[in-house]
Amino acid sequence: MKSTMLHIADGESVAGTLREAAIPGDVSIYGDLMYEGPVPAGLKTEALRDARARFMAESGYTTLEEARQQFAA
Repeated sequence: MKSTMLHIADGESVAGTLREAAIPGDVSIYGDLMYEGPVPAGLKTEALRDARARFMAESGYTTLEEARQQFAA
C-alpha cells in the first residue's frame, strides 16, 4: 500500500533521520535554497529550473549539470 504522507526535507541529513526513525510516509529531498538568489515570476517550470540551476552553479553550490539533474529528479 502506498503511503499518503509525504515528508519533504531540505537535505539528506533530515531525510536520513526520518527514514531511520521509521516514521510512516515517503521521504523526498528538495534542496533548493529559494531564500537565496533569483526566483523570477512568470517563468514556466523548465525556465525556472534552469534559472535556479544556473544560480546554484554560479554560486559554487554544485555544477550546472548536477543542479539540473537534481531539479529533474
